[in-house]
Amino acid sequence: MKAVMLETRVVQMKAEPAGIRVTFDGGQSGDAVFDRVLVAVGRRPNASVPGLDRTQVRLDERGFIVVDEQMRTAEPSIFAIGDVVGEPMLAHRAMAQGEMVAEIVAGRRRAWDKRCIPAVCFTDPEIVASYVLGRFREPHEEVEALVERAADETERLIAQLDE
Repeated sequence: MKAVMLETRVVQMKAEPAGIRVTFDGGQSGDAVFDRVLVAVGRRPNASVPGLDRTQVRLDERGFIVVDEQMRTAEPSIFAIGDVVGEPMLAHRAMAQGEMVAEIVAGRRRAWDKRCIPAVCFTDPEIVASYVLGRFREPHEEVEALVERAADETERLIAQLDE
């Protein structure tokens, strides 16, 4: 690896016989020739919805839409879910939030519990570890018991919300 350049924008990339000439702007301006280039752009919320400025919807200092535990915005008729409401930006989180909002609109009492978000890091080679109720468990311990406890806890939390 030749360099890691943070806060630097790639202006242009051009193939040359010697490699890829990359022109930079920002943190490190200029250009350089590389054999390979990895561009990691990061993630930002995209809350630039036409007409949003004519509602009561508020954005936080990072540009995420502010919501309550039911994903309601400050505009009573607008809910927001997924990446636009903040970290972690996970597809299965957005899907679960969407299902919850549909249930709320249908009249059920629900609230988002951010402690119930499964997360995973993909590695090569694959490494497995689990963390439940304050302690790590060895991968060889019974996975069925882990799944059963998680399911029981989820059902208990949902039952409390429906009361």
